[in-house]
Amino acid sequence: MSSFSLEPPNACFSLPRDLRPCRRRAGRQRPVGGQHARAEVKVGVSDWPGWVAWYVAEKKGFFKKHGADVKLVWFPNYTDSISALSAGQLDANAQTWSDTMGPLAKGVPVKAILVNDNSAGNDALVVGPKIRSFADLKGKSVALEQYSVSHFVLVNALAKNGLKASDVKIVNLSAGDAAAAFLGGRVEAAVVWNPWIHQIETSGKGRALFTSKDLPGLIPDLLVAHDKAIAGKRKHLVGLKPSLGLLSARGVVPACRTLDTISIFALTADDAHRVFAVAAAFDAEDAYARPAEPHGVDHGAQAAPRPGVPRADQLDFCGSAVDAQAWADAVAHARGLGAEIVELDIAPLLETARLLYGGPWVAERYQAIRGFIDAQPDAIFPVTREITLGGARPLAADAFAAQYRLQALQRQAAQVWRQVDALLTPTAPTHPTIEAMLAEPIARNSELGLYTNFMNLLDWAAVAVPAGFVTRPGATAPMPHGVTLCAPAHQDVPLLHLARRWQAALQGRAATLGATGQPLPAAQPITPAVPSGQLRVAVCGAHLEGQPLNGQLTSRGARLITLTTTTPDHRLYALPPIVTPAGQRLLRPALVHAPGDPLGRAIEVEVWELPAREFGSFVAAIPAPLGIGKTRLADGSVVPGFICEEGALAGATDITGYGGWRAWVGRQAPVAG
Repeated sequence: MSSFSLEPPNACFSLPRDLRPCRRRAGRQRPVGGQHARAEVKVGVSDWPGWVAWYVAEKKGFFKKHGADVKLVWFPNYTDSISALSAGQLDANAQTWSDTMGPLAKGVPVKAILVNDNSAGNDALVVGPKIRSFADLKGKSVALEQYSVSHFVLVNALAKNGLKASDVKIVNLSAGDAAAAFLGGRVEAAVVWNPWIHQIETSGKGRALFTSKDLPGLIPDLLVAHDKAIAGKRKHLVGLKPSLGLLSARGVVPACRTLDTISIFALTADDAHRVFAVAAAFDAEDAYARPAEPHGVDHGAQAAPRPGVPRADQLDFCGSAVDAQAWADAVAHARGLGAEIVELDIAPLLETARLLYGGPWVAERYQAIRGFIDAQPDAIFPVTREITLGGARPLAADAFAAQYRLQALQRQAAQVWRQVDALLTPTAPTHPTIEAMLAEPIARNSELGLYTNFMNLLDWAAVAVPAGFVTRPGATAPMPHGVTLCAPAHQDVPLLHLARRWQAALQGRAATLGATGQPLPAAQPITPAVPSGQLRVAVCGAHLEGQPLNGQLTSRGARLITLTTTTPDHRLYALPPIVTPAGQRLLRPALVHAPGDPLGRAIEVEVWELPAREFGSFVAAIPAPLGIGKTRLADGSVVPGFICEEGALAGATDITGYGGWRAWVGRQAPVAG
C-alpha cells in the first residue's frame, strides 16, 4: 500500500516540482439547472501530486458548474488504474504518456485528451550514499513499479549513461512501497516521485542521481480516455485545423511530418480561438514550424462574405438522403448570414485528396514508424499495418512525379480564391455504422476524408463547425452533422470569425455546447490571435471611390470599408488645381480639424483598408501641401486621414457648407485640362 494518501477536501501541498498546468478560461458560465441529467464519468486518479488538480476541481464545484457528473476513483497502486482503464472499467484515467504506449500497442482503444502537466524533476532515481555514479549502480537492486513511468525513467537514465536494464536488479513495488524499501535499507536504489523524493532526501539516506529534469518534455501527464466513453460525448464540436507550422509539433509522433498539424477541438469557435492564441507560438526547434503571418482582409467579419461550395454534380453523400438534405439546410444557413454563395469546380481538390493515401505520401507514414513496424508488424492494428506497409513500395521517382502533380494541382486550386473568400463543404459525406467500418475500413475512411484530405497538401487552414442533427438509418438517436470552412494558409482568424457567426446563428438543439445540451453562451469580446496587418485610412476628395486618384488605393489592394462622416468640427476647402505628371489638372480638397469653430460641421469621408506594407508608398505619393495625420470619425474612432499645411489655405475656397467633396464637385463646373 502507498504511504501517501490524499485528503482532497482540505489538501494543501508544497511541491518541489515544476508543474505547468493547463490554463482555464475565466468568464461567465451559464448555470446547469434545468439541463438534462448527465451520465456519470469515472476518472481514475492515484498518488501523483499533479493529479491533485482533479480533486481541487471537484472541491471547487467545477464539474457541477459545467454540467459534468464526474466520479473520481482512487487507486493506491498507480498501475492498477492503467489496467482498469484498459479493461473498460473507467471512462478515463490520469496517467503518463509512456504508460499509455503499452495499452495502445496491444490494441486498447484509448486516446489522450488533455495534457495535465509535464514532469520537470518530480520523478527521480534515488540512490544511497555509496552509489556516487551510474557505474556504481551496476548489479544493484532498484525498486520501482514495473512497466510504469518509473520503469521508463530508469531505462532512459541507464541508456543515457551507458547501461542497460539488465545491468540492475529490478524489484517490483508500488511507488510508496519502493520508497519504504529504500528507507529500510532493503534496496540500494528506487525510482519514485514526490512526496517520497522529498522524504528520502530530508532523511539523509539518499539523493537523486537522475530526475525527469534530465528528460525534458518526455514525461507529460495526461488524461487518457477509453474510446467507448468518448464515442457518446465527442460530438457537435468545433475543430480548428490551423495553418501548417503555426503550432509546434515538437515531441509529437508524426504521421506525415511534412503535412502534420496539431488540431484544436472546443465547444465554441471562440474557445478554439483562445486556445489558438496561446498555442500559436513559433518554435525554432521544430524544423517545420513557421511564424504566423498577418491575415489581411478579415473576410469572416464582412457583412456579406463570399463562400464557395462544390458544384451539385460533385457532391457525394454516399447515398445518404438525410445528409444531402442537411447540406442543403447548411447552405441556406450560410445565406442567412448574408453570404453570397458561389458554386465552384472542386475537381483539382478531389484529385489532390486522392494523393494523400493513393500517392507516395503514405511512404512518409511508413518512415515515421519504420523501425517499429519492420521489427514488430504484428503489433500494429491490421488496417493501419496494411496502409502503412504500402509506403515501403513507392520509388523515389514516384515521389518526384507526385510532387510535380501536386504543384500543378496547387496552382489550379489557388484559382478559387479569385472568386471566393472561403470554401464551404460538408465535413464528411455521412457517418458509417461501426459494422460498415469494420467490414471495409479503408474504403469507409477514404469516404470520410472526401472533403478534407486535400487540406494539408494544399496548405490550407480549416474550421469544422456544427450544423445540426440528423437521424440516419439504423441510428438509435439523432447524430450531429457539420460543415467545414477553409481558406489559404494564415487565414485562421478570419475563418474563426466566420465560424463564430455561424455558430451564433444556430437555433434549437443545434445551438448547444457539444454533447452537454447546454445553450451556447453569449459572445464575449476576443482579441484576434494574429493581427490583420491592415491599416485604415479616411479619404475625403480625389481618392474617393470613382474619383481620379482612387486607383492609388485599389492598386495597393485596398478595399472600401464604410462611408461615414467626421465629427462635426471640421472645415473643408478646395485647393487651387495642380497639374499631374500626366498633364491633367486636378482638383484637391483640404480637410481641417477646427474644434470650437462655429462654422465647422461633419464632412463626408470614406474609410478604406489596405495592407500595412503598402501604406508607406501610398503616403509617399501624396504631394505637398497635403499629408497624412489623424481624422476623427463620427463614431468616435480615430484613423489616419488627410491633413493640409496651414499656409496652403491662402487662396483656397471654403466649401464646408457642401458637407463633402462629391457634393461640391457635382455643383462645380469641371476644370478643363
